[in-house]
Amino acid sequence: MQAGHSFDFIEGEMLEKSPFTIMDMVRQRKRWLEGLLLTVHSRKIRILYKIPLALVMYSWALSPLTFVHAISAYFLPMPRIAVLDSTIASLLALNIYMGIFGVLLTFPRKTKKDIILLPLYCIGACLVMIFTAAIQAASVILFVFGSKKEFYIVKKDNNDGKKKARKRSRNTAKVHPIQIEV
Repeated sequence: MQAGHSFDFIEGEMLEKSPFTIMDMVRQRKRWLEGLLLTVHSRKIRILYKIPLALVMYSWALSPLTFVHAISAYFLPMPRIAVLDSTIASLLALNIYMGIFGVLLTFPRKTKKDIILLPLYCIGACLVMIFTAAIQAASVILFVFGSKKEFYIVKKDNNDGKKKARKRSRNTAKVHPIQIEV
């Protein structure tokens, strides 16, 4: 940005297809979290440009605590701590915003202009967010307690059936990640 470069979203097809199994999705999110961590802690990027990404990355890293607190606060009467409640509410708001923002960017521009369908997509995203939050929390737990020396790249092909997808999810490629610069 400082050197005259700009940033924008690119419309098009991703090379990585959607995961076929829940475990593939958890591994994919774990890999994304590892990449975000490397980016946020890189010394080559100025701190001013990393602040928004750091907020998103650390809110994602705290998502298991947020998820457990939201469930336990509903079922167990606990004393209110204003600082904790406001922090968790901020993290939840950020995660909901990023979920809806992702939904809006997923669809082509033609769909985005449709005033009737767009709110329905956003409502659908909100309904699925509980399931997504559980998967995000599982990916963080896998990130914290899993292997840091390698991560999985799940190879997918759209023409394979479910049987081949299950077999392929067990045979994932292991790639060594880039180390954090010190």
